[in-house]
Amino acid sequence: FESQVNPVSVSELISHYQLRMEKPGDFEAGKKVFTTHCSSCHRLMGIGNRVGPDLSTVKNRSRDAMLTAILVPEAAVEDKYLSYNLLTIDGTIHTGIIEGETSTTVELLLADGKKRSILRSEIEILQNRGLSLMPQGFEKSIPPSDMCDLIEFISEMGSTQN
Repeated sequence: FESQVNPVSVSELISHYQLRMEKPGDFEAGKKVFTTHCSSCHRLMGIGNRVGPDLSTVKNRSRDAMLTAILVPEAAVEDKYLSYNLLTIDGTIHTGIIEGETSTTVELLLADGKKRSILRSEIEILQNRGLSLMPQGFEKSIPPSDMCDLIEFISEMGSTQN
């Protein structure tokens, strides 16, 4: 259930992106990157789902802080966005954030925005992963030029909210 990140590789990854993100990003291209890679969990200007934080709140964040949050999501995850693995007695693993609990059920909010309510009597293990639900590895699908565009889009859209 667990994964670890090597701090040396994380700092090298961030440096690699920072060195290649000197130019300003393109807003429209960033909107496409957001829609493709982020909107399944994040919402901004009416685009996307509300699984993770609403990104209109990041308007005062630096580009480096946003870059780190995207590439190393576990660096500063709020408790309410910690992911849990839930193993049912039939062997099915569900991963999500706890949306609600009662004495008889646990409701998980899955990465695709769907909710799954599971009876406590069906739960074998419920484990806090200590990590963000946001997947790691965006460096494999979002190159530095696209990351520039994404951060431009988030910054501009966040600053127009309020």
